[in-house]
Amino acid sequence: MRHTRIKMKDRSLPSLPALLIALTGLAGSFPSAGQSRPQDLTMLSLEELMNVEVLTATRKPGLLSEIPAAIDVVTAEDIRRSGAMNIPDALRGVPGMEVARVDANKWAVSARGFNSIYSNKLLVLLDGRSLYSPIFSGVFWESHDLLMEDVSRIEVIRGPGATLWGAGAMNGIVNIVSRDAGSTPGLYLDAGGGTEELRWFNGRFGGFAGKRAAYRVYARHSARGGFENTEGGEGRDDWRGTNAGFRVDLSPARRDHVTVQAEGNWGNVGQEGAPTLVPGLMLDFPDYRTETQSQYGLVRWRRTLSDHSDFAVRVSLDRTQRRDTLIIGGRYTTLDVDGQHHFRAGRHDAVWGFGFRVTRNRMDADLMAAMNPRNRTFRTFSAFLQDEIDLVRRRLRLTAGTKVELNDFTGFEVQPNARLMWMPLNRHSFWAAASRAVRLPDPADYDLSIHYDMPMLRMTIKGNPDLAPEELTAVEFGWQVRPAAGFKAGVNAYHNVYRNVHAYNIGEIRVIENPAAVEIPFFLDNAMSGTVTGAEFSAEGRIGTAFRCRMSVSGLDMRLDPSRDMLGRFWYFQESLGLDKDIVNAWLKSKEGKSPDWMGSLRCSWNASRSVDVDVMARIVDELPGIAIPSYTGVDARVAYRPASFLELYVTGQNLVRRTHREFDESPAAFGATAVERGVYGGASFRFVPR
Repeated sequence: MRHTRIKMKDRSLPSLPALLIALTGLAGSFPSAGQSRPQDLTMLSLEELMNVEVLTATRKPGLLSEIPAAIDVVTAEDIRRSGAMNIPDALRGVPGMEVARVDANKWAVSARGFNSIYSNKLLVLLDGRSLYSPIFSGVFWESHDLLMEDVSRIEVIRGPGATLWGAGAMNGIVNIVSRDAGSTPGLYLDAGGGTEELRWFNGRFGGFAGKRAAYRVYARHSARGGFENTEGGEGRDDWRGTNAGFRVDLSPARRDHVTVQAEGNWGNVGQEGAPTLVPGLMLDFPDYRTETQSQYGLVRWRRTLSDHSDFAVRVSLDRTQRRDTLIIGGRYTTLDVDGQHHFRAGRHDAVWGFGFRVTRNRMDADLMAAMNPRNRTFRTFSAFLQDEIDLVRRRLRLTAGTKVELNDFTGFEVQPNARLMWMPLNRHSFWAAASRAVRLPDPADYDLSIHYDMPMLRMTIKGNPDLAPEELTAVEFGWQVRPAAGFKAGVNAYHNVYRNVHAYNIGEIRVIENPAAVEIPFFLDNAMSGTVTGAEFSAEGRIGTAFRCRMSVSGLDMRLDPSRDMLGRFWYFQESLGLDKDIVNAWLKSKEGKSPDWMGSLRCSWNASRSVDVDVMARIVDELPGIAIPSYTGVDARVAYRPASFLELYVTGQNLVRRTHREFDESPAAFGATAVERGVYGGASFRFVPR
């Protein structure tokens, strides 16, 4: 087939209209019988949505309406109709979730404060497997460019989940659940392009092998353009990636279910080389690129012992490699084993389990950031128990449990929680919870060493092998009401108390003779404590079967207090160098100023006809004073048309209010932030399900 070519941002793309015409022309080539699209969950009744089963909050199937936690579910249909091309964008409408784009390939994602590109208090899982980097306990989102069509749902919990999921599940959990292979038979193709999402192609084929096995294989390739840099030109943060994998679901016996998954990812990521070391101090690094590779394999076995008992075991192996020519690179391998047993007896519904995790790091040498030691192996052993007790059947339920962990960094940790659920009326539910959670130091916290050499000045940033874990004590409350058919609303409130918060303290300033320079050392320390108090409100309503709106508003008050030692060191630093006090205050308060005081979102979905969908999403985010990011309003819109049951044509506009806006910055960092640009893209998806 012949293609025309157009120029976008000095990149050549296949003509999208040519692609759409070609796919539309296939409409007559396939019979409509046996073909289907996923059920439109946006048009289910609210009662049906409240009865959606979730797993993350209790590690066993439970109804969404009966979970004593601040939990939301982003369904596959929510993702499709939002036009989200990645997981962070799919989370933007969830109450209390802070999602900010740093540049074209990096995001800062958190819940209830402490947002950062290195956000380490929100545990992110894919089918129960941690996506945390084994180096800094955050997520390299650019390394997880998933095929969004294969995501069944995203379960989002705000608040501690450490009793079941361990250290790291401090402020919340995001669990991405992929579709069972049996739900993805046939052929699926999706392709398109635009101004920022330059081009992509997704392909998947699935089927059945006999009566007891289902499979799918898939591949994805994408390329994104760079955003606008601080000089008004095109940044060098463009990126491209490819991933491919398979999933097999087996039922070798009536009581058994086995899942085997594997995937490989390859990426080439650009960096904008104008980083901020501290507020007001810019450095000039050369532009550079990072190459990423990762592979994982997972086996999960679940056996039903009886109507009241089952157990499951999951084993996964992850390997990641980052090749960075300037800052830091290395290879990491993680083996994770997780098992659990769930049983019901009388008024008790309990789950207990165990875990073992071992990670081996092999870091590159002769880069700006070094790890000492370069090679490290660390292990974590864990066990947990949680019991739900029906105090008054279907009206009052108590949940209590704890997790114990033994790790190579801080030794023995205990993370208990207690939750009470009260359902006095069919349309009302109340819950309250008290929890303790910790975040363990990671290898970067212990071993990292960074040197910035400038004329007459040397700045060093180092880890600290004497760090204690960060600690959280949380109290939460929630109320949900369904006052009438087609309407629901909910409020969650919380008060979090943090101790031993990690922050960079300042060491002893000294003069170096050869070459002549002043050395200013920073080191990681348990230097802060504080509180975060906040509330989240959400409401959803429907008019008939064709129109649905959801809105949310959340706010928080974050107060962090430096220790006396830290204050004394920084005031001495300010007086010794004659620095402006505002610069010192900005550094001390930067953690507070990276999370907005309030956020709001509104999304409306309209089924204009059986073949046309229209969706509009708007959000307002307050300023981030700690990193000089002004407030902004963003509007996205999507229109989809289905000329046949197996073909969908769609156009999406993102960030339509302004041509550019900034959402986040990170300091210290080895790259500069860029301004998010308005984007428009279109594509076509084709699915054929054989009879």
